[in-house]
Amino acid sequence: MMLQKPHFPTFLGESDLVEKILGAEMLSRDKACSAPQAYWSDSRKVRPGDAFFALPGKSSDGHSFIQNAFDRGASTIFMEKAKRSILPEHLPEGSRVFLVDNVEEALHTLGRYVHARLPLGKTIAITGSVGKTTTKNLVQTLLVHWHSSYCTRESFNTSIGIDLSLLSAPEDTRFLLLEFGANSFGEIRDLALRYKPEIGIITDVALAHTEGLSSLQGVLRAKLELTESPLLETLFFNADTAPLAAFFTSSNNFPFQPIPVGRNVTSLRGIEIKETKICRGSAKDTPFLLRSKISLFGEILDFKAPFYCDHHVYACAYALGVAKILGISLPRDLDPLFSSFRVPSGRGNLGVTPRGVLLFDESYNANPKSMESSLRNFQELPLPGRKVLVLGGMKELGILSGEAHLQILSLLPAFSMTFLLGEEWNLPELRQKIEREGLTKEVHIVKSVREASLELRRIPLGEGDALFVKGSRSYGLECLVEELLL
Repeated sequence: MMLQKPHFPTFLGESDLVEKILGAEMLSRDKACSAPQAYWSDSRKVRPGDAFFALPGKSSDGHSFIQNAFDRGASTIFMEKAKRSILPEHLPEGSRVFLVDNVEEALHTLGRYVHARLPLGKTIAITGSVGKTTTKNLVQTLLVHWHSSYCTRESFNTSIGIDLSLLSAPEDTRFLLLEFGANSFGEIRDLALRYKPEIGIITDVALAHTEGLSSLQGVLRAKLELTESPLLETLFFNADTAPLAAFFTSSNNFPFQPIPVGRNVTSLRGIEIKETKICRGSAKDTPFLLRSKISLFGEILDFKAPFYCDHHVYACAYALGVAKILGISLPRDLDPLFSSFRVPSGRGNLGVTPRGVLLFDESYNANPKSMESSLRNFQELPLPGRKVLVLGGMKELGILSGEAHLQILSLLPAFSMTFLLGEEWNLPELRQKIEREGLTKEVHIVKSVREASLELRRIPLGEGDALFVKGSRSYGLECLVEELLL
């Protein structure tokens, strides 16, 4: 097993090359400016030396934030020629600006250029209603021990996000890990045709983005667009999810190899999840561990991974399956491979507040399946004190929203206190259920993150108590988490 050294991208290090690829006009204080380490379309994320693409958005134009990008130390700006008048009279020292006709097209042109030059062995694409980013990062954590591999940043799962990440890919990238997301039909198909993965993973199919995909069958149809990759050889899928299981058992005539992963899988044909158990961890930053036993094509593997929810066993199984398919000889002791993994921000991170409260941060996003599974796992954890929830509404569920929130409401009596944030919880039938079941003392609807923070500070929570925070990203619950940890 070999640990990889840090890599630094050099594909786009020369200004003349970028000018030539894009047919751009360059303005510069330093033509020999080195290649940026990261490329962003959000100026708030720019760090010194990074690049900023001034992309047009639905509610704002990236050109309005060019000065902010400069103030944050951007070395490179991509912007429209027609808007050059907004530039300062003198560019900051060491900076350069590429003037192009269309910023988004320029980004995709550079993305295609870099992608075509990577010496790729395989591209692995992950999609699904839950667990995409965790699975992607976990596969990367394992593969990097043997090969030069690279995964897209954060939850960058559109063509814009993927290409922004690709521009930072090391020149010797052997395995590329991509995340495919969709709010409507055709989006995953376009990504599959553009990046042509040989290995695919469908983590799950659940009620998410049903506002644009209509139903669970619509979600299934959207995720199956991954199979339209012209180079697809292998597809891992969650066999414990009924729609996926039904689809892949309906036929044996696939141009790729479907590999089932689940608790009722025939071991020799796929990956069987035999046992999972949450136990106490000894390290301060990993107070809980997921102990698992799986059968990987008939080979029994035992391991521990830094999770407090048992549904993460699927991500572990996918990662081990990918490694096996790639011909990697796995060590007998797998624990060191998983121990270096860090849960992506807002997806199960654990922290401790100044009062000593154990804070479970699931603030990044939520849909009915992830919410229910996480709440049930949190409920079962062996904790000595009270368990308090702050739950944001679940967005983009369309006509299924009311029923989905009612279902989550039925889980709340198991917890000491719950604060609900968002219009989704304000439906008359939900309020009536709270009153009818006598939950008015334990369940409170708040109007803002600020109000939730004030209410939490009035509760004498302390050492031994635990707080769980989860909701759709638009509610900004990560701000509450940051405040509570200060």
